[in-house]
Amino acid sequence: MRRPKWVSLSAAAVAAVLVSATTLAVEPVVLTPDLVTIEPKDFSIDTSTVSGRRLLRFDNEVLNTARDGRGALAANIGPLEVFPSKTKCGTRGEDRIAMQRLYHDANGNGVFERGTDTSSTTAEAGCMTFHAQHRHWHIDNFASYELYATDVDGERTGLSLTSSPKATFCLIDVHNPQAGVTGSPSSKYYRSCGRNATEGLSIGWSDEYPSTISGQWVDITGLAAGLYCFVSTADPTVHLTERNDANNAASVRVQIGLTASGLAETDC
Repeated sequence: MRRPKWVSLSAAAVAAVLVSATTLAVEPVVLTPDLVTIEPKDFSIDTSTVSGRRLLRFDNEVLNTARDGRGALAANIGPLEVFPSKTKCGTRGEDRIAMQRLYHDANGNGVFERGTDTSSTTAEAGCMTFHAQHRHWHIDNFASYELYATDVDGERTGLSLTSSPKATFCLIDVHNPQAGVTGSPSSKYYRSCGRNATEGLSIGWSDEYPSTISGQWVDITGLAAGLYCFVSTADPTVHLTERNDANNAASVRVQIGLTASGLAETDC
């Protein structure tokens, strides 16, 4: 009977095998949101909110899009999900550090499935603060608004003439402009802005702040009548982890006089 031959491996060979096995471990694919600003609308002049000032009011809407710049469905899109930690933001009262939850693609199909993709990592995402006028909790620095002069071709030129403080948002599912896309729930998932609530935007869902809400304006006192370029940018301080930070802004030409009107589909 022939005896089996035993092979002796050197320490270096064993280490090489272990390293090789380690390299086979695959990092989880992170499903990230992709925020885009929908073209601002409903422009008007407000002369009553602040005495002696002319304010340009507008409607602002931000979407967690499931589509890429060509309109095709994008892979590895996840919800935007933010919750308050127990750690204060400096000395700012009850304000707390915001944490963004980033889900992992458990089965590698490139699609977020809430019942399947349950593992996640978290990352700091700015602050969550109590908004006295709206009486609920907001995510800081979620949007910025700026107004620019335009050249003879109607294109943005120079530095911003006026802007608003970076706007805070209570992030919830309001509209579903991409209803039916893969990974988008059929009903609202993020609904609350309470003190300990998890806020967010589901895939294909948007949050809208109408022009009548507190803070939805830039001060245009002293600006001459004419054509201007209005720019709204989501996550201007890049606190949130996204698929693409380059598509966060939307612009529109605005004719300002005694009244104001946006010129639809005229980005600048």
